Amino acid sequence: MIKTDSAIYVLDSLNEHKQLQESILRDIGRRLVKNPERLTDTAVWQAEKLQQSGMLFDDITKELSQATKRQQKEIKAAFNEAETKIFDYDDEEITTAGFEPAEFKKLSPSMRQMWDASLKKTSTEAINLTKTTALTSQSAYIEACDLALMQVQSGAFDCNTAIKNACMQAGIKGINVVYPSGWVDRLDVAVRRSVMTGVSQTAGKVQEMRADELDIDTMELTAHSGARPEHAEWQGKLVSRSGKKGYLSLSDIGYGTVTGFKGVNCSHDWFLFFEGISKRKYTDEELETLKNETVTYNDEKIPKWQAIEKQRAVERAVKESKRQLVVLDEALKNAKTDDLKAELQTAFNNTSVRLKKQEARLKDFCKQTGLYYDNSRVQVFTQATENGIKNWGKSASSKAVWAKRKAIINESRSDEVFTIWPPMKGDAIKSQSIYKELQKSNVGKEAWEYILTANPDIEISYSADVEPGLKGLCQGKHIYIYAQNTRTVKETTKTLIHEVTHMKLDIGGDQWSEAVCIAQEFRHDKDVLTYSDKRDIIKKAKRLYPDYPWRKKDGK
Repeated sequence: MIKTDSAIYVLDSLNEHKQLQESILRDIGRRLVKNPERLTDTAVWQAEKLQQSGMLFDDITKELSQATKRQQKEIKAAFNEAETKIFDYDDEEITTAGFEPAEFKKLSPSMRQMWDASLKKTSTEAINLTKTTALTSQSAYIEACDLALMQVQSGAFDCNTAIKNACMQAGIKGINVVYPSGWVDRLDVAVRRSVMTGVSQTAGKVQEMRADELDIDTMELTAHSGARPEHAEWQGKLVSRSGKKGYLSLSDIGYGTVTGFKGVNCSHDWFLFFEGISKRKYTDEELETLKNETVTYNDEKIPKWQAIEKQRAVERAVKESKRQLVVLDEALKNAKTDDLKAELQTAFNNTSVRLKKQEARLKDFCKQTGLYYDNSRVQVFTQATENGIKNWGKSASSKAVWAKRKAIINESRSDEVFTIWPPMKGDAIKSQSIYKELQKSNVGKEAWEYILTANPDIEISYSADVEPGLKGLCQGKHIYIYAQNTRTVKETTKTLIHEVTHMKLDIGGDQWSEAVCIAQEFRHDKDVLTYSDKRDIIKKAKRLYPDYPWRKKDGK
């Protein structure tokens, strides 16, 4: 039986609504700088505002019809991935219980009917949420225009500054959705929550249907580190669906409530517990350890669940800055006067610097606490390309910083960074080739940025005295890549990314560390990792490093 929670079944990043957000915010930025000179004439500005808000509403409505089809495919992909994992029990346990593993892991006709209905329901709910974005986006534009007008009329700001402030305000507000209850939330948060909750609840219901088919009453709950206190009380324990004494009941775990098991944002699962065959996956002592787990930040111990809440707060701040950068970036492209461009450029540069500090704080917080740095939680936007959808957020936030380095970050600099030893001719891998390959992925660009900052000694070695299969090594400030084993430019680059991750995060000596570094190699090929990718990564780490423990104790 797996211990992994159903939330991981969902794709790391649902891209369609992010692309929609970017498009809308860029549209707002373009309209805000369309005719800033009209700010001095209230009547003309108000007429311009009404005209542009109407056009914005129409444009978003048209775009939603196209986005809906693409969003449906993403949600279906999330359900398809969950379906392959839902009965991921150990075959030996199933066989001992008297069932054929291949048949046990198939959905029955009734399960299939329910599964398909839940997919349709989740898809409909997510799409209904996005339908409110036309109105809320129009409202965001109108509020930004009103802010600009108010600031100019007050005499405290000139037109250019007021337009800049309006762009910043639009970025802060972002694109919202309105629930039937009237609750307002960010589009990315709402869609992610809708899909994750839909998949999780459906997975739980299918397990319950299988239990009914086999007349099994007892279920075992999964457990994870950093669970909210209310869920930490019951995670990992056994539940009797009929309410037998000696077990938790459905009411004990809040099954069917918003805040309980399978409620909103709950990532716990449950699995059939075969009495007399299954063994509990967690002891009471292990669960108590999980419940009381703490992390250390700035020499202070804090409960892990509180640390996760702090992490989420910093992540929200990062996304807010990225939203502002998107509006400012588009406004800059469409500004008609030098004065307005200068005002917007200053705001863009300052916001970029703030973003870099926020990202550094987030990464430092994760490094100190040991919490997982989830890149999908700080990705805000994507951009459609001829080859599909790619991550866009980092490129926008980095423009101001990279502009200052443009003179030195080029192919010629790579000769200073990489040492080929001994000097080779002919078909030897070139420094410039490694640089070009690094630029093909976000993780490669991040590795290059770190190399320029940390300035490690990197040797591309063709030494004959190296064991077969050894591709790379990180020792202190030295990185060795053994090109006779990596052979190709791409494999050499992926090995470099692996070793840079060791150095950057200061990790190594256990299978977990190797899995983290292997994951970065995978990200050179695809920015978003699926559940299957993550399982393959763990298997690869265990296969390549069988003598390592999974995790070093006390960092030793």
